[in-house]
Amino acid sequence: MGAADAVPGVSGGTIAFVTGIYEELIHTIKQFGPSAFTAWRQGGVPMLVAHLNLGFIIPLMAGIAASLITVAHLVVWLMDDYPLLLNGFFFGLVAASALVVGRHPSDWKWWHLLPLVAGLLLIAVFGVGCLIGLFFFSRLLSWLLRRHHAATLQLLVGFIVGSLPVLWPWRELVRYQLGPEGQMIPLDYRYLTPGDFAVLTGESAQLLAVAALMLVGLALVLLLDRTGGRPATASTPKGANKEDASDA
Repeated sequence: MGAADAVPGVSGGTIAFVTGIYEELIHTIKQFGPSAFTAWRQGGVPMLVAHLNLGFIIPLMAGIAASLITVAHLVVWLMDDYPLLLNGFFFGLVAASALVVGRHPSDWKWWHLLPLVAGLLLIAVFGVGCLIGLFFFSRLLSWLLRRHHAATLQLLVGFIVGSLPVLWPWRELVRYQLGPEGQMIPLDYRYLTPGDFAVLTGESAQLLAVAALMLVGLALVLLLDRTGGRPATASTPKGANKEDASDA
C-alpha cells in the first residue's frame, strides 16, 4: 500500500482491495473516535486494543511505513527511468481489481450502475478528501458497506476504473503548472496509441514489454483473488462494538 501511494493514479486502497483487507480497514478506521475513549473507560487497555483492532492496524501501518522508506524509492526510480513499463504493470493490476470487485453478487440490481457512474464522476474531484475522509467518509463508507454492500462496491469500482486513464502508458503531457518550488505539476494529458507515441516522441513504445506487464498485473490480482483475497466479502473487525455488530 505504501509503494502504491507513490504512483500517480494508484492508491493504497486499491492494493487493499487486491489483498482483501479493504473492508476491515474501513471498519477499523471508523473505530478511531469518541467511542475509543468509552471503550477505554469501560475495559481499560485490553478493551481499547480490541476496540481499535490494533492487532490488524499496527502491522499494516508498520508495513506501509517500511514500504514508504524502501520500496517507494524503487517505485519512484522506475517512474523516472521506466515509466511505460511501470504504468503498464499498474494498469493491468488496477484493471483486474475493477473486474474482481465489480463481479455481480447475487443481490446485484440494475440501479447499482448509478453509483458506478457517480464513482467515475467523483474521482474527478480532489482536494482535502484525505483529511475529511479519515474521520467522516470512513464512517459513511463503513455504514454503506454494512447496509448496501453491493451498491457500495459498484461505487468503489467507479473510483478504480476512473483511475485507469492516469495509468495509460502512452500519453503526452499537454498542460501543466509550476509548483511553489518550481516543480512541474501535470494537469492534463493527451492519450495516444503506441504507434502515435513512438512517432511523437521518437522513442520505442515498448509495446510487447508493456503488454506483458499488464498481463502480469492482471494475473497477480486474479491469483490473489482465487487463493483467498475476496474483496467482495463483508467483514467486521474484531474491535467493532456490539452496536456496530448488531447493525451489520
